[in-house]
Amino acid sequence: MEEISKNKKEHYMPTLDGIRGLACLLVVAIHMEHIFALNLLEGAMGSLGVVIFFALSGFLMGALYFGKSCTFNNASEYVISRFSRITPAYYIAIVFVTICYFSIPDFEYTMTPVNIVRSFAFMGSVGVFWSIPPEVQFYGFFLLIWLAWEKYKSGMKWPMAVIVVLSLAFIATKDQWGGILLPSKLHIFLSGFLAAVLLNISNIRAVVTHRLFQILAATAALAYFFNFITSDNIYKDLIFPVLVAIWIMSFSVSTAVSYIFTLKPMRVLGAASFSIYLFHDAILRIIERYFDTADAGILFMTVCLVVALGLPLLFHFLAEKPLNQWSKQKARDVLATLRTKVSFLPK
Repeated sequence: MEEISKNKKEHYMPTLDGIRGLACLLVVAIHMEHIFALNLLEGAMGSLGVVIFFALSGFLMGALYFGKSCTFNNASEYVISRFSRITPAYYIAIVFVTICYFSIPDFEYTMTPVNIVRSFAFMGSVGVFWSIPPEVQFYGFFLLIWLAWEKYKSGMKWPMAVIVVLSLAFIATKDQWGGILLPSKLHIFLSGFLAAVLLNISNIRAVVTHRLFQILAATAALAYFFNFITSDNIYKDLIFPVLVAIWIMSFSVSTAVSYIFTLKPMRVLGAASFSIYLFHDAILRIIERYFDTADAGILFMTVCLVVALGLPLLFHFLAEKPLNQWSKQKARDVLATLRTKVSFLPK
């Protein structure tokens, strides 16, 4: 477990927090536009933020864990870290929108008993919660990739061959799966994951983290987005996630080009992005129910933006972070207890 913690510190990339902050702002901006009927942004802009989140998730899995051995200790710490990162804030958000649904007339999130159960089981599709199931499913799939790679290094090649064939089959049939199932988004996660793996190759790293390449990577991703991406095809396109992953890989190193993502406001937004993502839309929907947003002025919209960002930020620092640490320690304690009582678990 110490190995994983040390690995995280060694691989900390400040710019990635800033990029996560940008993705968060894109999602908030598109929901603000819907609430206030502004019609200013590109229709796929909010989905762009989600694509960045998914690609970042794959990238971080590759950067933090793939270079380490898939031992019982490392794998269990991985599972504990992912569980404690997602579950506490997510479950509180479910409870929050459920209370809103039963207390606010015509609340946007239809939290029926079935939807509540589905959401708690990480299979919900109401509101912003739809993106959580594929994220959690990828955590499990990455564990299989990691284990298969460990077997491959020891000379057993068939598990990795199965993973490759399965991945290609999922990607080939991605349009046939529901939007909350991993195969429909696997190509996005894998683009980020493979980018992290390639970044470990010194010759590639030297090229892709150069300032000129950073400019080219950002330009290519933006040009492709504005010319070829629509709200209908953004999650289906195979080229765009690759361009986003290359951009993330390139900007993972701080330079004069990527400097904006190292600024503290961007990094703070990135650190709190999960709380902001979970709560901002519900907060905006509450405002919509009690205030006239049709002809709102700049001042009122600014206040709404501050509230939609500020309340989740407070939740992040006052609740999410402490709960993450508490749940992580409790999970470690449970595992330690099981190791003393279950004979086949490694000591």
